[in-house]
Amino acid sequence: MNILDVPAQATRWQKLRERFPASARHWSKRLVLNNSRRMAEHFYTALMTENELANVFLEKAQIEMQLKHSLKEWLVELVSAEETDTISDFISKQADVGEVHARIGIPMHLVLNGSQALKEFIVRAESEADCRMPPEAEQGRLLLSGLIDHSMELMALSYGHYHDRRERSEEAFRLFSITSDISHERASQRAALLDWENRLMFEQAMGRGEGVQTQPLAASDFGLWIRFKGAQTFEHSTEVDHILASMERIDGHILPRLSHDRDTGDMHRLTYLGEVRNQLQEISYHLDSLFNGAQEVESGRDALTKLLNRKFLDTVLGKMVQYARTSGTSFALLSVDVDWFKSVNDVYGHDTGDTVLQQVAQCLVGGIRSADYAFRLGGEEFLVLLVDTDLARARIIAEKIRRQIEARRHRVTDNEEISVTVSIGLCMHGRHPDYRTDLRRVDKALYRAKREGRNRVVIDE
Repeated sequence: MNILDVPAQATRWQKLRERFPASARHWSKRLVLNNSRRMAEHFYTALMTENELANVFLEKAQIEMQLKHSLKEWLVELVSAEETDTISDFISKQADVGEVHARIGIPMHLVLNGSQALKEFIVRAESEADCRMPPEAEQGRLLLSGLIDHSMELMALSYGHYHDRRERSEEAFRLFSITSDISHERASQRAALLDWENRLMFEQAMGRGEGVQTQPLAASDFGLWIRFKGAQTFEHSTEVDHILASMERIDGHILPRLSHDRDTGDMHRLTYLGEVRNQLQEISYHLDSLFNGAQEVESGRDALTKLLNRKFLDTVLGKMVQYARTSGTSFALLSVDVDWFKSVNDVYGHDTGDTVLQQVAQCLVGGIRSADYAFRLGGEEFLVLLVDTDLARARIIAEKIRRQIEARRHRVTDNEEISVTVSIGLCMHGRHPDYRTDLRRVDKALYRAKREGRNRVVIDE
């Protein structure tokens, strides 16, 4: 949603242009049209060489393949927005650009640094081409600088609005996650932790510890939950830090000794297992502390299906992109849509339709891990986020969900049952810093699944 007062900003833009004579407006437009490529080169050269932080957010391949072209287009639009309609369109785009920068997490001061580089280019460009400056050049430079400043102001307004909204959403999500079905979550994670411990003890007893390759705790159901959901839910808590430290000690120090030291005697092996038990007790203690500190908060679940609703979609995806960038892992998105759902409502009524949606949601939750996320986006549309996975595993999960939903029967009368199918689009995170790119890709894959006959999984490559 555009939060700028577009008509008012368009009036400001027009007044700024009208303060300068037509000759100055023509000069500024000619300068940009003749030098847009060089200006884009100068912008990114200055940004990448003078600010180390830019290298965290921008990759050279991305700059060459996409961003330079986008900046050239922006520069041309900057000086070509002359009529009311084109000015209004340009202003609306600045709001979109500001939101994208906030969503990606690019600091606004980097954008402002880039705008300063553009203004420095403007000062030098014409004098380099011709030492005899035309009289309209100085006015044209002032006009260009003013247009750039106004554009940056519009981006910053949108950036600040989105950033504040996201901060509020993240805090609400953090609190919501703490209290959503907390008793079940506590029991589930304690059981997952105990299950991993029992597996370890069984493997050691059967294999006597010789060359046994135990699944790392970090890769277990509990480990995935604490890394992807727990750490986000209880952000900035010392208990999470203690749990992660204990996991690192188990996976990084104790398990390797159990697995690789074939000459370890029974007494030494029992000592190592005792260390594991101590670390697991520490984890259990801190886990209880986390859940005991929970507080009630507004629900973010869909009332019908009990899945997450759209409210926290931006928060979760933003954090997943950030985690993927810093950890080198990846995630997958599944866009799930119930086939011919309108016919179910029309023929059997909305109560039956609601029951079908609830049971589809159950299949989604039953087909994913506790660390994964399932959202109801609205109507018969769902989105699943699979953390820390690859394409092969994501494909298996998607097919499993599709088959389970197809096999499920829904009773509509005492004597009649129906079944429904789903179409699923799948895509892996493409490393683009804006997760909306992934959402568009997975939607395209879903549309292909619909066009190609429904009841299938289609992958966006």
